[in-house]
Amino acid sequence: MFAIRILLLLAIGLLIFSCTRRKKVPGNISEWLEVHFPGRFDVVDTRTSDPIKNLSFKVKKSVIAEKSDSLLQIELTWDVREPNLGLSVEKIESLLQEAKPALADTRELLSLVKATDLSGASVSVDHGDACVLVFEEPTPEQRKKVLNTLKSVYESWEAAGQNRLWLIFMEPSVKGVEFAEIVPLVHRVRPDSWQIRHTLVDLIIEPGTDFNVTKLNQQWRFNTNSDRLLAWLDKARPIAEQWASEHLKKQVYFNTQSEYTALEKQLGAQLRFPFSYQENDSIAGYIQGNYLLDANRFENLEVSKRTAEPRSAN
Repeated sequence: MFAIRILLLLAIGLLIFSCTRRKKVPGNISEWLEVHFPGRFDVVDTRTSDPIKNLSFKVKKSVIAEKSDSLLQIELTWDVREPNLGLSVEKIESLLQEAKPALADTRELLSLVKATDLSGASVSVDHGDACVLVFEEPTPEQRKKVLNTLKSVYESWEAAGQNRLWLIFMEPSVKGVEFAEIVPLVHRVRPDSWQIRHTLVDLIIEPGTDFNVTKLNQQWRFNTNSDRLLAWLDKARPIAEQWASEHLKKQVYFNTQSEYTALEKQLGAQLRFPFSYQENDSIAGYIQGNYLLDANRFENLEVSKRTAEPRSAN
C-alpha cells in the first residue's frame, strides 16, 4: 500500500513537472512575435478587424515595426482562435521583403524633396502612390510653386514611372502632429478620418502624364470632407440669414440643416441653407451661395429650389 502511494505521488509530480515545462501557447501578437522573432519587433498598433464582416471580435489587425528601423512596418491580420494565431514566419518575412523597396523609394523621394524649398513636406510611397503632403495654406501662388518645384523632383526620381504622384495640401496647424517627414504605415492604414478631415486640396498626376504646370494647376480639387468646409458653413449661415432679411419680402425661418456640393470649375463649395415661411414648416426654398477658397468669402447669394442632389452637413 505504501509503495502504491509512493508511485502515485511520483506520477503526480511528473505530471506537474511536465506541465510547467510545456511551452505557453501565445495568446496575442506580442507573445507570438517574442517566441518566433525574439527582440526583433515592436507592436505599434492593434485594433479589432471589422467585427461585422468577420462575425467576431477576435480577429485583429496589428502594425509591427522592426526595432532596428521603426519605419519598416507591416500590417498583420491574426485570429486568437487560430493555431499559431493564423501567422507564419514565412509570411512575415515575405511582407517585410515587399515593404523594403517602398521604404527605399520613400527615402529617395524625401531626399529629393528636402533639397528644394519644400523641405517641410512629408512623403510616403506605397502601392503605386507617391504622396507629398504640404502643410501650407493652398494659395494660388503656393499651388503653382509646389507644382513648379515638384516637376523637377518627379522628373529626376527613378521610381516616378511606377508611381502616380499625389499632391496634398494639409491644414498648416497639423504639421508634425501625427508624423514627421515620412508618413508611416500605421498612419496610412488607420481606420478613422483624420487624414481626410485635414486635407484641403489635392491633385493626382498619373504616371506618364505630361507635367505641364499650367494645365495641372487647373486640376486641383477642394476636399468637401474637410473640417475647413464645416468652418465655412458656420461663417456662411449668419450671412445667409442677413441676406434673406434684406432681400426677401416675407419673413423666413431657417432650420439647423445645411447642404453643400463641390464646385466644378473653382476651388470651393456651393452652400445651401433651407428656409420655410412658418416655423417648423416644410422647406420652401434655399439661400445658396458659393464659398471660394481663394477669396475666402461667401458670395453670389440667391434664392433657389432643390435642383441637384447635395450633400448634407448634418
